[in-house]
Amino acid sequence: IRCYAQYLNVDAEPIISYYKEHLAKPQHATIIPVASSRRKSPVPLFVSLVLAAGMVTGIFLWRSEHGTGSQPLPEKTITQTVVSPVPPSVPENAAAPEKVPEQMPVQSLLSAAPPAPLEQKKEHSLEFRAIETTWIYLKPKSNSPEEVLLQPGDSKVWKFSEQVFVKLGNAGGVRVNFDGKDLHLGAKSGEVLTLFLPQNE
Repeated sequence: IRCYAQYLNVDAEPIISYYKEHLAKPQHATIIPVASSRRKSPVPLFVSLVLAAGMVTGIFLWRSEHGTGSQPLPEKTITQTVVSPVPPSVPENAAAPEKVPEQMPVQSLLSAAPPAPLEQKKEHSLEFRAIETTWIYLKPKSNSPEEVLLQPGDSKVWKFSEQVFVKLGNAGGVRVNFDGKDLHLGAKSGEVLTLFLPQNE
């Protein structure tokens, strides 16, 4: 009975007590046949004990569920005690801890940072000095085109901050100076030449 109750994961003591009370009651007389001289196998006896234990345990459980037997088996309860940590004692004359400055979120830092200054385009200078009569056409990217006719000894200076298209009607009759540097065009008199200045834009 104890092994069977342990297998069913129930307390065996109440069942054994119930079984002892059952044995204490008077039983009806039974006729016991004469034992045979042949040796009996212990297997039927073991099976009978197991069946009897199962029947007693089943009757006890049925009576416990319907309230006709003894007290129902107490349920196992687990009590968990939560121990709260005790804060360490602080001396009265101890200095107050320094307050750690709160960190600003990244988005606030980005919004608080001043905007980066826009990159200013470099201003270029283009100077023409005519040796012969020369027609000059100049067209910036985003401005209206300009043209001029220079006579020998005339000069013209343009200031701009973007690439320009230049067309010279007489490239051999004019000297071109770009950002302080003389452009040696190597053109002949009367030769038409086109330029893009600066070239890397």
